[in-house]
Amino acid sequence: MIDPEDEEELKEAEQRLRQVFKANLAEYCIVDSQDIYNERVFEISSIQALRRRLKNPQASLERTGFPEFMQALNTFLTRERAIAELRQVRTLARQACDRTREAVKRRIPLLEQDVKQLRERISSVEPEFNKLTSIRDQFQQ
Repeated sequence: MIDPEDEEELKEAEQRLRQVFKANLAEYCIVDSQDIYNERVFEISSIQALRRRLKNPQASLERTGFPEFMQALNTFLTRERAIAELRQVRTLARQACDRTREAVKRRIPLLEQDVKQLRERISSVEPEFNKLTSIRDQFQQ
């Protein structure tokens, strides 16, 4: 039997450990301004689970944290994973759309100029490109 003082110290140590985990992981558990820490962080006692299964391979893993973890993992893999992946795709699509808009915005004024003006403009900046090319070549060497 465990001494009550030892049991109290163990509970305090467990609480401090919970606080350390929360302090270090909480910032990663905010999704769309919603705190999902309790849905993503689990207390699992693998030693308890191992002891139970060594005594009886069919033993329940209740109060070891594994049933809750497995349920959350299953939910994530069957329902939430697609949402998470689509969120990333949506972000990439927005970035591509923004870049395309910016490129089009820069080029539209060029359509209003005639070819002669564009050639003169290109010729006027050609020395700068030659300098940049020279710098590049020197840097590569």
